[in-house]
Amino acid sequence: MIDAYMDKAWEYMELAVHYMAATLDRLLLPLQPLGPEVIIALLALIAVIITKFLERVFNTRRYRELKDEFQYWYKLRRQALTCEDPKKGKLLAENIDQARLNRLYYDYFFERLLKSLVTRLLPLLVVLAYVNNAFRPDHLLADFGRDHLFKWQWLVTDPININAPFWFVMLIIGIYVLWALFDKLILKKRHSQPTIT
Repeated sequence: MIDAYMDKAWEYMELAVHYMAATLDRLLLPLQPLGPEVIIALLALIAVIITKFLERVFNTRRYRELKDEFQYWYKLRRQALTCEDPKKGKLLAENIDQARLNRLYYDYFFERLLKSLVTRLLPLLVVLAYVNNAFRPDHLLADFGRDHLFKWQWLVTDPININAPFWFVMLIIGIYVLWALFDKLILKKRHSQPTIT
């Protein structure tokens, strides 16, 4: 009985995935004259934007509670270390570590890891799976007349064919690095501006 329900669920999921991939194919069709490299770059940028949005929006109640509790106990530990008697402060900090902070740290870390898997890794893997399927060598050959995106000839004797999944992963890394640099520049600019009181 349960096997039949599971089989039906998998069938519906497979249909949904095929429908979403076909819809995305139709949406990207007008961009074909730009070439597969540009389409994959656009997909990588959209994937990063989606992950950034999900990271900001998706916070479970448990994650928020653990974060608040961890920060509370961490601040309390830091205050204990600033005690006038260093030996007493160190003992208080160790007691806080043993009583609450160590357990909270692992719970909070695990919750952050799960959040990261859902908000960052899962969307990127879904888009990577689409790119891997939509830009297979046989599809590239049929749509663009070549079975690879481009050839890498710098610092190598024999040219290396760059395929779609590799290009997507390199773009994701590059976009995340640029995003982090941009955030750092914005923060630096905000801190350097004088505040008017």
